[in-house]
Amino acid sequence: ALLLTWGGTYCCYWSRVYRFVAGRYIASVHWWGDNQARPRLRDLNGDRRPELVSVDSRFAALTSHVYVFTPIQIWSYASGRFTDVTRRYPRRIEGNARRLWRYYATHRRNRTARYVLAAWAADQYLLGRPRIAERGLQFALRRGDLNQGVGGPHDPRAYLRSLKRFLRNTGYIR
Repeated sequence: ALLLTWGGTYCCYWSRVYRFVAGRYIASVHWWGDNQARPRLRDLNGDRRPELVSVDSRFAALTSHVYVFTPIQIWSYASGRFTDVTRRYPRRIEGNARRLWRYYATHRRNRTARYVLAAWAADQYLLGRPRIAERGLQFALRRGDLNQGVGGPHDPRAYLRSLKRFLRNTGYIR
């Protein structure tokens, strides 16, 4: 297994894992994304096969790499395939969501609310809590916390529509 990087400011990590099949080596490749997404090997379920703990670097697209906050991602590798198993680890997701909400609560006015809440909402959807995600986003909207941001629609309601479309397209909203 190889973890490779371009070594640039914002980019990029990917893995190549080789397995021997029918007398030859076959590579499986997984793209992690930016430096923040570099995976860490952790045996989260005690089966002595490590999971790859990462973050969803696609959230950088919401911010133009300014104020990037991300939901957690957890992957397994078996038989040449990387599989997203994040939903199997609700305590990890919950921990990330709590960290993100605490950040939002203490930094509401520093132009990061949109981005931290995007990742927080993604975690809530992963946990099967769409109502909590919606309440948190509406709370921020009423407070005016979504009025400022770098990138995305300037209008906060248009931003929320754009965010939900992004969450749907990336599989957080099913």
